[in-house]
Amino acid sequence: MFQNNDLKEYLLNSSTVSSKSVVTAEWNMNIPGNIQKLGNYRSRADSTQYNVLPNYFDLVDGGNIYTGATDADVTINSGFVDENDFPIVFQYPKEKEKLYYSLEDCIKPFRPRSGINKLSYFTNRYLPNPDANMFLRPRYYMSTRDDEFKYWRSYRTESANNVTQEYGISKNSTTGVYPIDDAVPFVVYKEAVPSNRLIVKVQTNVGSINLGPYRGANGEAAADPFFGVANKTVPVNFRVQYLDPNNQWLDAAVFTSLSVRDDGESPIFGVDGYLSLEYGLKNPYQFGNQFRYLGQFQSVVQLPSVNQTYGDGYLISSNAEDRGLLYIWDGSEWFTVLPEYGWDLSNDSTGDGNKFISKLVDPGYYTENETSAKTFREFVMLKGIRLIVNTMNTANTPLELIEFSPRLVANLTDMTNEFRVTKTLSDLSGSGLPVGQLLASTGNLEIFDYDEAFNEFNVWTGGRQGSLVAGYLNKNIKFNFYELIENVEGSSYYIPIKSLYSEGFPQTSSEPGRISIQLRDLFFYFESIESPHVLLTEVSLSQAVCLLLDSIGFSNYSIKRLPNEKDPIIPYFFIAPNQNVAEVLAQLAVSTQSAMFFDEYNNFVVMTKGYMLDEGTRSVDLILRGNDELAVENDFADAGELPNIISISSIDKKIFNAGSIDYTTRYIQRSYGTLQQSLHVDKTWIYKPALLWEVSGTEATTSANSQRQEKF
Repeated sequence: MFQNNDLKEYLLNSSTVSSKSVVTAEWNMNIPGNIQKLGNYRSRADSTQYNVLPNYFDLVDGGNIYTGATDADVTINSGFVDENDFPIVFQYPKEKEKLYYSLEDCIKPFRPRSGINKLSYFTNRYLPNPDANMFLRPRYYMSTRDDEFKYWRSYRTESANNVTQEYGISKNSTTGVYPIDDAVPFVVYKEAVPSNRLIVKVQTNVGSINLGPYRGANGEAAADPFFGVANKTVPVNFRVQYLDPNNQWLDAAVFTSLSVRDDGESPIFGVDGYLSLEYGLKNPYQFGNQFRYLGQFQSVVQLPSVNQTYGDGYLISSNAEDRGLLYIWDGSEWFTVLPEYGWDLSNDSTGDGNKFISKLVDPGYYTENETSAKTFREFVMLKGIRLIVNTMNTANTPLELIEFSPRLVANLTDMTNEFRVTKTLSDLSGSGLPVGQLLASTGNLEIFDYDEAFNEFNVWTGGRQGSLVAGYLNKNIKFNFYELIENVEGSSYYIPIKSLYSEGFPQTSSEPGRISIQLRDLFFYFESIESPHVLLTEVSLSQAVCLLLDSIGFSNYSIKRLPNEKDPIIPYFFIAPNQNVAEVLAQLAVSTQSAMFFDEYNNFVVMTKGYMLDEGTRSVDLILRGNDELAVENDFADAGELPNIISISSIDKKIFNAGSIDYTTRYIQRSYGTLQQSLHVDKTWIYKPALLWEVSGTEATTSANSQRQEKF
């Protein structure tokens, strides 16, 4: 969940806050019908045939560079020899490698990050014990051909001249550099697609919690093998390339053992194994991360003359095809530099430095005088992706690829008329507590499609006409909603509100140009997948959630509980046939009284009842402060923190649910017996129930069958 201490201090101490909403859309450009070729290049430093990778793509593969390089060979000795006394062997592909590890699955949508692993035996490998924190560590499962989630492993064997060699696994070395062969997966598309993001996900085999030290075989202390940078099974020296429309492989990014992220210390691959590259205007090195691109003008006279902040930059271009110059304010005057466009490492969050497509129709470009080739300013047209891995972080480690995909991310804020987002945690009409439920969050987005970007017939032809996304208006477009807080000490913060997905094609309304899109969070993904059939005893809530979500390839989840709270135990965890994952999770929420929901990043969150209804164990997230006098009395003013209460109204409502009870009275009617006695006094009959007496003077007689039957 979003937290930022600098922004919190700004909101506490600022009298005026400037904010606005931001809406972005993201398309996954791995379109199933557009896949032409999936494969893996042979790349071997000690081979004369495969020591140099081709910089172009050959569909025929005349040099046998990638054909069969995703297969593993099985060699069987026949027991016979040829005329030269060499044994005769039979070879055939090891098909089970394709059944258990699939490169085709790496281009599917909704791929998880690192954490869900298939069990395989390599040197110096361990298995963690399941516990309450297993979702913070890698999990290992036996592979089957029917797994809902698969990834690709580079390890393979290849036979030549009766000799079987292992490839795709890092070699031992005393220098700390572990080279690997045949770890060059690629995908090529039939038609070029526009993209300004490249996503790569790999398995890391480490978690975010350190449970060490452990006791070794001889009683010595041993570090946690599932924690720390040294234990990561990730690439170190590698390249991410894309295939241009001319079938040339070009570098998007090159990484070495010295590469780190913008903060100067974080590794390229974190615990989650996620890498994102974004394309657009590169920051001039003179200003670094302080550079902020604010727009484009045709003339220098249009530049603003006041209220400029250091690093504010504008592009001055006299016409649409002119590359132009960047004018950047250095505090006293405008600094000019030639604009450069390319790929940069993304920080996986939205901020001033992030790059978006601002025009889905008539996209901006410039032409080089030498080649007259078009260079788009905000995206590239690519026909494929290739990942070249030369060394790994540890020995005896294969490359385990989860996903590589191009994305197209656009800013739709200027097109947005209105949006509604409903974030649902619980429905109190059905329960008195905000726990024990799993509900979907929904939304609606209305845009003014003034340039027909969402018209499916307005297909882009590669020039300045048509929409980039007209051919990709199918379901599951991802929309991100943010609240932008501007001018926070020269920076802006994008507070995430929610991530939702389109449920169908955009719907036109009666008003010209108005488009409506119905949205829903990833609850629909859980509804669309059948859950596995399971029967387990004495299973904790953490284990049940991990087993269920890992089986479908969903690792973006967290379980929150109090530090000393025990994990709920389910005596019999049984999943009946013909149930989807959403139904099983809803049953778990009810049986354990847990709150389950998707947060603003679409991470699935499970909160125990104790955590949700905590009384004083966790720190307070927000403090409400009154007027200035109250602030002075409580020393709030000395800290520079301003009152944040505008008004207070309260209603004393002691009845939680008002209502009435309607009922029908049910009873048994009493009846009298037929035998009665009468009492006769002076010829007056007196009747009493069940006994009748006849009295005459002082003489009394009893009549068992009186003819007069009157009630007394």
